[in-house]
Amino acid sequence: MKYVYLVAAGALAAPMALAQSTDGRGWYGGVGYEYLVVDNDAINDRELDTLSITGGMNLNKSFGAEVTAATGIGDDSVNYGNYAAKTSLNHRIDLMGVARVPIAERLNLTGKLGVSNYEFQTKGWVQPASDVSARGFRNMDNGYAIAGEVGAEYALTKDLTVDAGYTYYDGIDTDTEFDTLKVGIKKKF
Repeated sequence: MKYVYLVAAGALAAPMALAQSTDGRGWYGGVGYEYLVVDNDAINDRELDTLSITGGMNLNKSFGAEVTAATGIGDDSVNYGNYAAKTSLNHRIDLMGVARVPIAERLNLTGKLGVSNYEFQTKGWVQPASDVSARGFRNMDNGYAIAGEVGAEYALTKDLTVDAGYTYYDGIDTDTEFDTLKVGIKKKF
């Protein structure tokens, strides 16, 4: 099911190839890798690997908007003898406003602010005592978060950029907090 989100994001990004502009306006798309650390009452400092697909539109050279869909490609497991669990990211979808500040001919600092919908899943088992059989459990942690990112992007060519950034997510009406370090590549259309 989580791959359905990536396919849907790709299908939404496909029409972006129809527009191109020389004044900074236009569509772009890209892929990235993210190292994600999640922390809440049920999940404590779990480290996950994610893959993301991004599509966006530059309104001008300084401002734009983008959508990112991400899914887990690696999970984090713990085992304490009588307790074992595995946590993974089912999906995350971000809607962000983007601001760019040029600091060199090909280098921009970036700032993003927006909202995110996320879903983490933890599955495992617990055995309360040695004479009691183990019981399985599954916990879904989902909701919305406020997201903010600081980063940089470097133009390799006129249409191809690499970017890196740190994003912090704070759950709305939940105790879930998570952050990512990401690297990616984007192509203007």
